[in-house]
Amino acid sequence: MLKYAFLVCVAVATTFASPAFSDTISSGTAAMSDDFHDIRYSGTWNRDGRSGVYRIVVENGDSAAAADRLFVQWMTQDNSGQETVENSIEISEIAAWGLDIVDYVSESDSEGLVLFIDVINPRTNFGEEYELFVFGPNEYRLGTSTN
Repeated sequence: MLKYAFLVCVAVATTFASPAFSDTISSGTAAMSDDFHDIRYSGTWNRDGRSGVYRIVVENGDSAAAADRLFVQWMTQDNSGQETVENSIEISEIAAWGLDIVDYVSESDSEGLVLFIDVINPRTNFGEEYELFVFGPNEYRLGTSTN
């Protein structure tokens, strides 16, 4: 029950938060703009005696022709409610492949985070589906959906 209360508090806090985040855990995160397509909290993580929730950030491309950027962040919260980004990675293939994220569904378990991502490929104007498996801040696997 406490975990759900934490997640609800985090969701409410982000609703009223400033659109710009000052996370400086990595140069990629520090370079994030304040033009977000989507920010969601999803599931919990436990590692090296620390625990928290995942935050998934989809940033809009710089222009109509630019692809989205996808970030996965490991968030913690101290006793005062202050959030901290413990780790952050950009799934750079999304932007490199020129994909626009339409929607995604996420799940987490003891192995990490899984995202099922629906995208539009602007080169073909067709929808595509990808699976992202995030095992840790330095380890993930992205590929086309096997469904």
